[in-house]
Amino acid sequence: MNGCDGGGDPFYSVPIRNFLINLKSEDFPVMDSVILHTNASLWTEKLWNQMEAIHPHVKDCEISIDAATKDTYENKTRLGGKWDVL
Repeated sequence: MNGCDGGGDPFYSVPIRNFLINLKSEDFPVMDSVILHTNASLWTEKLWNQMEAIHPHVKDCEISIDAATKDTYENKTRLGGKWDVL
């Protein structure tokens, strides 16, 4: 298995985020899949659209939500987080 890891959320890690934005499929001709693991707090439509080259390769996404309720998410585990945006 090959991969890269930003030591956390790929959308939070500046080097990994930039890698995903600037990725050119032709530079990785044997790449068949991208698997994302994120808490989704930074995964916006705008950012996703900037990563257009990875779209056909994303085969799976694991989203880790750090709470089961809006109150817990916004007031205990993700201060400043927006449950409704999530």
